Amino acid sequence: MSRGYRIQVPLSVAQAKAVGADQLALQVALMPILTPPRMAELLRAQLVEAGWKPTADGGLQGEIEVGVVATLNKDGTSITVSTTTEQNITATGNNANAANNAARARAKERTKDLNQAATAKLASREGDVRAVVDAAIQKVYATALEEKARSLGQLESMERQEGADGTVEIVLKVRV
Repeated sequence: MSRGYRIQVPLSVAQAKAVGADQLALQVALMPILTPPRMAELLRAQLVEAGWKPTADGGLQGEIEVGVVATLNKDGTSITVSTTTEQNITATGNNANAANNAARARAKERTKDLNQAATAKLASREGDVRAVVDAAIQKVYATALEEKARSLGQLESMERQEGADGTVEIVLKVRV
């Protein structure tokens, strides 16, 4: 008489991490109404007012949305926008080596997808970053023009008008 036997081989489980990341660099060019260091200082002040935090290297960092971070370099000439996504990948194998190899292979495949998703996310948020920076730059120009006018003489009046298209007109009257 024959009998069927069932043999169970314990499976090993392994994990690997898939990381997708991308970054975007934006140049910041301010008109030289005042000295370049003073213009950069005014920009930094406006971004801090908008909620950006100082970084260890002397720059500023602001979170545009969860996972999308903008960083102004310390001299105020460029902003790097970056995003990083991590995902844990689990795989099984007949032994630990096979499980590790399978987990690494799946993580490598998933990393490509995460990199593409990071690029798409940055592309969709570039306009938001530019809007935040442009709003800060408009305030910088208004402050710089007022400072410049005060250095030329007595500032009698300052009128600010905003157009429906977002343009800003500032009229300064200075007694010399």
